[in-house]
Amino acid sequence: MSWNVFSEGRIQLKIPADGKVFYNPEMEVTRDIDVATLNALGLRDELSYIDALAASGVRGLRVAREVGLRDITLNDRSKKAFGCILENKRLNRVDAEVLNEDCRVSLLKRRYDIVDLDPFGSPSWILDAASFSVRRFLLVTATDTAPLCGSHRGGIQKYDAVGLNTEYHREVGLRILLGRVARDLMRHEKGLHPILCYAKRHFIRLIIEIEPGARKTDHVIAKMGYIIHCSGCGFREAVQDLLGAAPRRCLRCGGRLKFTGPMYLGRIFSEDIAAKAIHYLEASGFRRRSEEMKLLERLSGEMDLPFFYDHHVLCKRLGVTPSKIGYLIKELRDLGFEATGVHFSGTGFKSDAPLDLIEEVLKKGLRPSHQS
Repeated sequence: MSWNVFSEGRIQLKIPADGKVFYNPEMEVTRDIDVATLNALGLRDELSYIDALAASGVRGLRVAREVGLRDITLNDRSKKAFGCILENKRLNRVDAEVLNEDCRVSLLKRRYDIVDLDPFGSPSWILDAASFSVRRFLLVTATDTAPLCGSHRGGIQKYDAVGLNTEYHREVGLRILLGRVARDLMRHEKGLHPILCYAKRHFIRLIIEIEPGARKTDHVIAKMGYIIHCSGCGFREAVQDLLGAAPRRCLRCGGRLKFTGPMYLGRIFSEDIAAKAIHYLEASGFRRRSEEMKLLERLSGEMDLPFFYDHHVLCKRLGVTPSKIGYLIKELRDLGFEATGVHFSGTGFKSDAPLDLIEEVLKKGLRPSHQS
């Protein structure tokens, strides 16, 4: 067999040249962040880990070599992928169990401390089995951002949620996915605590801690809800009771409000773990560590608000020329409000300032003298 050879992190990787085993070099970013985060968590080496859709085996092999976990399982139902994993296991001298079966069978046969799901497309079909199996940490990727972000209606079928295609659709998609994961876990009397959840390019990645017990699910339920949005004037608000007190008409312009959800409205990251992961990346020597550190720094600086505004969208609606977003953030802070950038977008910002006030600040214009 003809192979293409790659290096990533501390492993070597052989991929069949015919392209029948999936390997995406662009997702090295998520694998680097996974390694950094798992190291930041200070995991014991005896914890069990499964990469349930392993393809080439790259994720699980890196967890074995770079995090130091010893109880590693790599599974893929493709015969071609199964052979590729065995070859890469041998090449890297990693002791791991390799399975060739439907991942749902693997997850229902055994409980694992750490379950890693990195499917092509939606993870929705695996979530119940993963929720049954997982004990400590669940890692989930979704690449079907169109239904999650509201570009088409597939969010109802796959995520039991209504998406909404707004300028903050990436955050909507992340929170809808997190809400779906939370509901699957709750059926197995497990709560969740987000460790590091982010969106980049075409994918969403969740790293969450599992909190077992029916009482833990009460805390999660309290953080579930919806966002109501007016496409006329840009008003938006998070609500928990869509059928009760939530208004049907916009409080600013009287337009009809749309809604998106249900979704998870709580904090999506741990500042402490993010800081430790950044420190790990800084010393790692990873090829893309600068990009990864910048992403985590922006994420860890975000205020705890389940939506954001887009500077350019607001300026276009008002008919004004955008200044640098840093000027706007500083102006809002000088007025006594909280304001931060976001990792989702270079032109996005979060603030607890009323939208009327934000628009007034933009209308008066921002000069470079406001720069910090």
